[in-house]
Amino acid sequence: MQSKTLKILLWLIGLSVAIAALAIIVANLLAIQPEKEIEQAKAAFLSKYPKTEDSPSAVKLKELASKLGLKGVVVVKGQAQINVSEADNKAFQEIHYDLSKYITAQVERPTDEIDVPPEKLRRYLKSKEAALAAIRTHVLKSEVPRWATDTSLIETADIDQPPESYLNAVNIENLQKLLALDILDKNRLGQTKPMLESLEVSWKLNQSLRNTIIPLGNSIITASIHAGVMRKLNGLPPEWQQRLLEHDYLKSILPSLEGRVFFGYQFLKNANLRQIYLYYSLSTEYRENKFLILNPLIWLGPLGNTYWRLAAIDTAKVGREMSAKLSGENVCTFEMDSASDKLAWWNQFGKLAIPDFLYEWRKPGRVMLELEMTQKIMQAKEWAAKQGKWPQSLPGLESSVCAGYKWIYKVSPDGTMSISLSEIPEWLKKATGVPLTSSAKLK
Repeated sequence: MQSKTLKILLWLIGLSVAIAALAIIVANLLAIQPEKEIEQAKAAFLSKYPKTEDSPSAVKLKELASKLGLKGVVVVKGQAQINVSEADNKAFQEIHYDLSKYITAQVERPTDEIDVPPEKLRRYLKSKEAALAAIRTHVLKSEVPRWATDTSLIETADIDQPPESYLNAVNIENLQKLLALDILDKNRLGQTKPMLESLEVSWKLNQSLRNTIIPLGNSIITASIHAGVMRKLNGLPPEWQQRLLEHDYLKSILPSLEGRVFFGYQFLKNANLRQIYLYYSLSTEYRENKFLILNPLIWLGPLGNTYWRLAAIDTAKVGREMSAKLSGENVCTFEMDSASDKLAWWNQFGKLAIPDFLYEWRKPGRVMLELEMTQKIMQAKEWAAKQGKWPQSLPGLESSVCAGYKWIYKVSPDGTMSISLSEIPEWLKKATGVPLTSSAKLK
């Protein structure tokens, strides 16, 4: 009896193994075509961004910025840091917090009033006058800096080197804040020529990051600073109004999102225990997910390899579909489900490897609204400078960023001009940043 039971048990085990082996073979056969299409799309994407080195203009800018205490404006991971003197680094670190606090307070104020910078910041500006002048001269007379590019990390998909960290672009944000401080202070002091030069330098530096696929977030942050600063300035040449609207940040965010999709795809395809554990340990949600804990089979040889292959394909398929949906949509009204909800139920790790498309896409959308509003403020100021009073109306108040929305322009009896968006989308109501309502008195 025991022998018969054992035979049946062994037969069932053999049958289960055979079925599992057949399932693995079928799954891998079905994966061939979609994987081929994804690999071709990835190769085409990467071919658009060949590896490059810093241009001479970029190298020189790094050297000049070191005099401000910045170790590198933009640095590829693994690149040698620029030497910075201890004194210069200490001087910058002492004003770093106050600088960020001051710039944030100015750009988020819904009027065109400008606070006098704290004494500490004014002393720093004075002490670095020569260094800032050298940067102005260099950037104004040179080509737009071109930063080193290396998208090989999408192929390696190393958890120690995710896309958003391969460039240390933090210091270009610090440099932009210093330039914003310089612009606001020179405007306050009536030093128009150097103010315009600093503004041109800031603008040119932001152009250097607009079409990169990875540090684009720094360009969006700087564009928001531009929107907040420029609406407070007086006497800007009219051509700045057109320049504010020249770049489509909603369009340029899409390749960046696509690059992150391919990184996530390759990350899952190359999955190993260390990488998955590190990602897994970062999230409480996944730490509590019993699917990950109670399914040890996904770690086993052929079955595990097939699981990761299918998870990578599912993640890339969903990510590319989600990214494609965003093109041409109205950022103020468009809604869609989270990418995580679109993944197959068994692809829990895909949630760790796919961006929040709607959230990432809305950030440049908000900045474009801020820039559009700043253009309207500058237009009103231009007319007021010519007429000696605020115009009673402005042309073209329909929003080009959000179809169906418009800018409400008013002049109150006390001579205060105000501009606001006709309706604030729900997703924007709790967001902080450059306000979408502003007022100013005639000066």
